[in-house]
Amino acid sequence: MTSAIDAALSTIDRVAQEGDLTPERSGELLELDTLAEPVVLPDGKRIYPPRLHGQPIDELACALIDADRPDQSTFLRLTGPPGSGKSQLARCVAYRLWQRRGCIVEERNGAPFYGFVEMSGGSSSDEYLFRHEFVPAADDAGTVRLVDSAFVQALRHGWVVMIDEVNTIRDVALLSCNAVFDGRLSLYLPATAETVIAQPGFACLLAYNPGLVGGAATDIPDAWHSRFPATLEVTSN
Repeated sequence: MTSAIDAALSTIDRVAQEGDLTPERSGELLELDTLAEPVVLPDGKRIYPPRLHGQPIDELACALIDADRPDQSTFLRLTGPPGSGKSQLARCVAYRLWQRRGCIVEERNGAPFYGFVEMSGGSSSDEYLFRHEFVPAADDAGTVRLVDSAFVQALRHGWVVMIDEVNTIRDVALLSCNAVFDGRLSLYLPATAETVIAQPGFACLLAYNPGLVGGAATDIPDAWHSRFPATLEVTSN
């Protein structure tokens, strides 16, 4: 496992130092081994991650994330077509990290919770996407309340957050949270004049289909390539 992780970290460090350059590929592609033993999530779903150099892919992904020191983590991009298993792999990573921290699976909104939340945006998203959500007030019909976004909740409580279809989100929204990923690990909330600092356990995964084209989809901003230098391509096989 050590050699696989060292090789991955070496490539990632080089890409980060070079900025947005794409690392040169050798003539041979890495071939995945047979499927690993299934990861049984708390909701009963079975996920079969493939192996690389004998180690399950989700374990290698976890090795890039430092749950105790988020500033030392290498955050990941999961790319691939719809239905290839990006979300399921993200859940495996979150569940492994949750277990390693010694946390107990809880009940939240009627489902098992293990420190994993998801969010998405779109072409109409603005700089408040990652900060707040407006929800109807259950005790006061006709009014709404301002609540933390899933992203802010992950920062506050040290959870793993997956940003789904991130390449459909406008740059103005993505770039508004650069301070989280440039080492400061902080996000300012203008509505409450509060600065939220990422707690131990926080990690962010991007999931998207880079082949998605059209007016609603672009690539992620150039600045984010160096902030998320590790990419795991997920395919249907």
